[in-house]
Amino acid sequence: MTTQLTINGKSVTAAEGQTLLDVARAADIEIPTLCHHEALEARGACRLCTVELTNPKWPGWKRLVASCVYPAQAGLVVKTSTPEIQELRTVLVDLLLARCPETEAIVALAEQYGIEQTSFERRVEDDRCILCGLCVRACEQGIGAFAIGVSGRGAVKRVGPAYGQPAEACVGCASCAHVCPTGAIPVVDEGGRRTIWNRTFQLERCAACGSPTLPTEQIDHMAGRSKLARAYFELCDDCRRRKTADHWNAVMGR
Repeated sequence: MTTQLTINGKSVTAAEGQTLLDVARAADIEIPTLCHHEALEARGACRLCTVELTNPKWPGWKRLVASCVYPAQAGLVVKTSTPEIQELRTVLVDLLLARCPETEAIVALAEQYGIEQTSFERRVEDDRCILCGLCVRACEQGIGAFAIGVSGRGAVKRVGPAYGQPAEACVGCASCAHVCPTGAIPVVDEGGRRTIWNRTFQLERCAACGSPTLPTEQIDHMAGRSKLARAYFELCDDCRRRKTADHWNAVMGR
């Protein structure tokens, strides 16, 4: 089932279940985001993807909504870059720059909006974290480890393991670091070991080529959660792809 709506004067088709952000991107219409990842449930945390909605059925009314969580509906008229929307995004980026004044991704975003320095009180220490929650969602939804969360409120709000202690539930997968838009989560892979969230994990060696692959805890966790043989995760990505290609070439008689 599909519906028709309009984005920036362009008629577009939306499939059932798509959000406004999904439809816009499919139509090559750019909407900025920081807290969005296609593999994870959207939360609308950063609000950069806010757009303006009107509808012929709403005479004289309009709404500002986060496009990553708002469902595409028939008859909607969407504008992604009105003066009001641009002003809103500029304020949001200005606030982020005050929090993360030296974080490359935020500095680059500020330049796009013509902000050379924040108009708010600058944070003394740049912690790089914008509290978007992507890392927490990756750990919960993607990995199922529930090793990190959000604690505190306001200026003392933080992301990390409980009570700032080493994350006992962490399996060392570093998925949180991979999805972080600002590089706020340090990961060190050195000497066959990985250090993250105040824990150090031993990396197992690929069963085929001997290169370091995944932490033992991650392999055990993924094998148990997926019900796949542990041997599947004991290969590095390159060797796994090579083995899969060899298998299908044999099946196809190549």
